[in-house]
Amino acid sequence: MDFGNFFYEKPATTKPFYYGAGGVGYRAEMIINDGKVYSTSFTSGLSRNNFFGVAYGGDHGELAAWGSDVHGNKYEVLGYDQTNERFTCVNKNTVKFTSFSAQDPAAAFDVNNVGAKLLMADWGRSYYDYMLMQKDQNYYLAIANFVTSNSGTTNIGQGWYDISTSPEIAQATSIAAAYLGEYVLYGAGSKVYNLKYRSSPQAEVLWSASAAETVTCVRLQKYYYQSLFLAMMPNPNAILHVATWNEASKEGKLYQFQINPANGAILGEPRVYTVPGKIKDMAWKKAMER
Repeated sequence: MDFGNFFYEKPATTKPFYYGAGGVGYRAEMIINDGKVYSTSFTSGLSRNNFFGVAYGGDHGELAAWGSDVHGNKYEVLGYDQTNERFTCVNKNTVKFTSFSAQDPAAAFDVNNVGAKLLMADWGRSYYDYMLMQKDQNYYLAIANFVTSNSGTTNIGQGWYDISTSPEIAQATSIAAAYLGEYVLYGAGSKVYNLKYRSSPQAEVLWSASAAETVTCVRLQKYYYQSLFLAMMPNPNAILHVATWNEASKEGKLYQFQINPANGAILGEPRVYTVPGKIKDMAWKKAMER
């Protein structure tokens, strides 16, 4: 299908900025195109019978390239307003972006007034969203509960960790949040770092590629669709994929590691594949066969 086939009526401008799944426990999609947000749900994995419709309304500034893959069914979509540095949401069965209720002062951070830019994100432990944020020259790991919350929940912010001193955090290219353990992996330069955020604000080197390679993507093997995740997935949480790019040789590589899912430790040597290009992102989906 070409771009227009994803919509009931193709938008006048073709500028896709972000695409992602949407929601734990049901099937949905979200796309940001030319600054506007569209979503849809579908019922069959074998055919596409619903399409993106009219863009959501409401006031927001420039959006980050993000939408929660694991939000609960109280929301249609979630977004992050980079201009106003806050989260925003469309409640279920509504058509406009809106703010959340005033947050409890005891919450780890205020989703209505974060005061930082969202750089990259992944979902992980407890189906929470784990986000790398930047404010001036400082960097933070923000953890938010959008899976069981709604727009009236007052303690959505679950964690806020200052990781400004973590090695090469300003050069981070990709992050991956653990589902079982309390750690986040990130790639920067030729290295992959393991950030055990509850015990230290400084990550440790997990693995290094050659000096000529740059880590472009780090992904843990997990699956957002809740009812199938652990029941059907081979080696859930125990496989790590790292993609690298060698600018001089114009060669991409994919490293596949077995890890301890509780602490991220690598177990043995990786399988290594040469790939015809630079890998920017990776995802895993279970093939459903009858």
